Amino acid sequence: MKRLELVLFRGRASHAPGDTLVVPLPSDERPLRGDAGEVDWRVCGAISRMLLSGEVTGTAGEAILLPGLRPLRVARVLLLGIGPARSLPGRTLQNAFVDLAERLLALRSDRVVLALPGAIHLENDGELVLRGCMQALSAARGFGLLRVVIPGAAGARAAAIDQALDTVAADAESRRISLHARWHDADRDLTSPPPPPLAPTASA
Repeated sequence: MKRLELVLFRGRASHAPGDTLVVPLPSDERPLRGDAGEVDWRVCGAISRMLLSGEVTGTAGEAILLPGLRPLRVARVLLLGIGPARSLPGRTLQNAFVDLAERLLALRSDRVVLALPGAIHLENDGELVLRGCMQALSAARGFGLLRVVIPGAAGARAAAIDQALDTVAADAESRRISLHARWHDADRDLTSPPPPPLAPTASA
């Protein structure tokens, strides 16, 4: 059975532990806001400079893989263009996360930190994010594992994630994907077997 695991991290995206940090980039969000903006600030505007120079544009499907940027706690950074913010609601956003998840599965990334821009709100878009990841997992050959670290997971964001998990549980079961959510434990390596999930688990 394939597995989608969400690790809820109360701290900022720039402090979250993982091996790959993913920054979805709208083509028209300048400056970057949300978790993406916080990460850009922590790396002294390195992403903004790439946007200003045209090295990165945010065009849908564009992908740039960078080595980890100090002081981030990741080995690499994936910048993924998602197109204009106005086109994101609905199927376009879900397809963007299909693309994102496919790339991460190809990279065999074990722990993915998600740094969303201001144009994407888990409070409203959590279901589409999960459905995109599940679609990619379902199509992947062999066993598939996608472990996503969600920063700032407190209050409304944590509640929205819980609700989104409930909403997609039946779809996950039909796709034979196991869904889990748990809080990050600083004393536990994220690659170790997780404790019982906080959210309902879909299983065949």
